[in-house]
Amino acid sequence: MSIDHEMARVARIVSADQNLQVHVRGVMAFSKRGEITIPNIEHYDWLGARHAKRMLHGLSDHECGHASDTDFESYEAWKASKKRCKALHTIWNLIEDGYVERLQGERYMGSRTNIRLMNEWFLGEKDEEGKTPPDHVRDDDDVIGGTMRALGPVLTPHGGRTIEFYEDLNADVGAMLRLCEDEIIEAKAVTGSQQTQQNIELAHRIFDKMNEAVTEQDRAKAAANGEVEIVDASGGKSRLERWTENTPMCATDGINARIMEVFDQPDEVRPYTMFSGEFDIVRDFSAEDQADHTRAYDAAESDAAEVSDALVFAFEAALKSTSMIVPVSGHDEGEVDPNLLVEYAVGSVPSDGMYIQLDEGESDETAVYVLADCSGSMQGSKAMLCRHACIAMHRALRACGIAHEMGGFTTVESDRVDRHAWTHDRFKQYMDNFTAMRAALVEAQSHGVAVENFARALYGWWPDPGEGEVSPVLEAEELMVPVHAIFKSWGSNDPRSLMHITGLDMNLDGEAVMWAAHRLAARHERRKVMFVLSDGYPAGSRDNAQGSQHLKDSIARIVAAGIEVYGIGIESDAVEEFYPLWWRADNAADLIDIAMNGMTEVLAANRKERAR
Repeated sequence: MSIDHEMARVARIVSADQNLQVHVRGVMAFSKRGEITIPNIEHYDWLGARHAKRMLHGLSDHECGHASDTDFESYEAWKASKKRCKALHTIWNLIEDGYVERLQGERYMGSRTNIRLMNEWFLGEKDEEGKTPPDHVRDDDDVIGGTMRALGPVLTPHGGRTIEFYEDLNADVGAMLRLCEDEIIEAKAVTGSQQTQQNIELAHRIFDKMNEAVTEQDRAKAAANGEVEIVDASGGKSRLERWTENTPMCATDGINARIMEVFDQPDEVRPYTMFSGEFDIVRDFSAEDQADHTRAYDAAESDAAEVSDALVFAFEAALKSTSMIVPVSGHDEGEVDPNLLVEYAVGSVPSDGMYIQLDEGESDETAVYVLADCSGSMQGSKAMLCRHACIAMHRALRACGIAHEMGGFTTVESDRVDRHAWTHDRFKQYMDNFTAMRAALVEAQSHGVAVENFARALYGWWPDPGEGEVSPVLEAEELMVPVHAIFKSWGSNDPRSLMHITGLDMNLDGEAVMWAAHRLAARHERRKVMFVLSDGYPAGSRDNAQGSQHLKDSIARIVAAGIEVYGIGIESDAVEEFYPLWWRADNAADLIDIAMNGMTEVLAANRKERAR
């Protein structure tokens, strides 16, 4: 099982294949020339589709088509004109969608499949006769809405429907589509550098035909009711121009609406969703000059020596790399396999296959990640104990020749950058980061995303804006991001930056352990082990109960991916609630006891289980 973020993986593929800039942000997909934004979501079950992952790929493929093929200059010029109304824009969008999906499908066969699955999800599963439920084209008087909902499937080249299909569902909708059949055929053949402008012109032609037909229908109804003229209190606008249907008109609208629907649920049932990880701060202290910490580290190392000696014993017995000697049966010479004697006696095993040889199996090398909670509560005696534990673990892992990296996690707010121990000396760099994050939030908000509903407390605990007020994110001074610190990197043997371990700000534990797990998962060693040193519960989400659930979910994903995870409570039992195996330490003596007793036994048992 991979712990890779699916949408981030898609982003890497798209960036490489189509040379597009890809952002994994928010909960809505949109695009502009050479750039796409895809939702930053990790869970798909609630989308209600058998092919949810492929469907999301289809959403990405669709936006890639726009980013590569839509002429946004022509679109923006038309958008700025006074000729547009909602129905006209919807018609153009459906035509352009069909065009970009066709070209994207011609580029990549996989895109064709993804887009087809996406469109079929939107239209609904076919019944035994191969027909689609008519939910998206209701059999009522809403001819405009029905035609709009049918136009996209008729125009799309992958997973679409025919005009004849809609004639069977709704005669009025079918007649409206048949009226525009020439334009539909032309739209499905559009190509060339002026395609967006051509699609705009086609949209106007379809709109004019539909508008004339709807107006004639209204006149006929008025005459049947004995009225001389249509009753119109809208300033002369036709019913088509006044059209305000908000139902999704195509598969991409449907997916975005479904994601937004789930995203607007109460915190206790909503999937933990962060706006984006691209603005997280990562600081590798191990690559910086740590001369100022030499004296303090030497003193701390001396204090941690006894704990280190105990840990060497534990790691030597349970983690140290060895080559396993494995008995392999089926050879024609060697020692007789006693388990095969009966089979040989009854003739079910040939004589040249009843011997075993001791072969050197795959190396059981181990990589370890040690992650320290540096939230605000980790101060005083807790910080000192955590530093000593990490220094002792580094000494022991180094003595055993075990590859390891050591890091820490907390958060920083935009109005505290200059007062934060890990960020104050890079104030401009990190403030620029917050400026970029604010711009991305404002862009997402312009597309209808409720940015204040993301899992992280983006700007402290502001009240919700009142009616007519501007969301505070537009003027916020307190955006918040995680800070991931590397104290001792895989390639470094200098541990002095472990002295940076201290209590700072909030702690988004679920995000931190996933970040560290990705670094650990990238290692080549066969066995991967993570130790997390923490003193409490996650804090910094809009709802901390949601943050706690996210930590549990994250650890479950990491364990399912084959990484062993152990919690060490620093003067706290809170780790018991989250980590499958854990210990509590209140002082150095506890660390020695843990190393000599429980830790050795547990690590050795898990090693035997893996070897078995």
